[in-house]
Amino acid sequence: VIVEQLKFLYLNSGYVNIEIFFNKILINYDKKYVDIVLKVLKGKKYYLKNVYLSGETSFSKYELLYFVSKFIKIGDEFSINNIYKLSNMLKEKYKKIGYFDSVIEYYCNFNKNSKFFDLIYYIIPGEKALARYIYFVGNSKTKNFILKHYVYNSENDYIFNNDMIFTKNSLLKNNLLEDININVKRV
Repeated sequence: VIVEQLKFLYLNSGYVNIEIFFNKILINYDKKYVDIVLKVLKGKKYYLKNVYLSGETSFSKYELLYFVSKFIKIGDEFSINNIYKLSNMLKEKYKKIGYFDSVIEYYCNFNKNSKFFDLIYYIIPGEKALARYIYFVGNSKTKNFILKHYVYNSENDYIFNNDMIFTKNSLLKNNLLEDININVKRV
């Protein structure tokens, strides 16, 4: 566990080619503590040179690059955590416009002769989700047709994440329901 945490620390500090070896394990003569000596080979530090977006982007490249620049900047040191985080943020951006099954893949192209790497995101938005049925479970007081009046999506229309958030807020604000869990299920 400690070795994995140490490796993750280096992966978020610019290093990519990390090797960690157990060098020595020393046990104190009164057996109250143990010293573990690790040998860490971290290689060289890498910095971001370029970000590329490819695939079916659904947004303009400039809009997506502007969005990306809010999370990572050219010259930033390599950080696997930031790369994962940006991938998830791109998924959320696509969810807002109705792509619930989007796939965001990333590749890092490390230049062995320099200290730079290129980051490539490949975007597969998938298909937009269509609301076939909208129904309420666990509600016994308010009729469904009254609740549907506050729903921003309609049946046989595309689902947008923002609309679902507005729907939830509207239903809560009008005190029609105490708690709301919105589930999108494949049919």
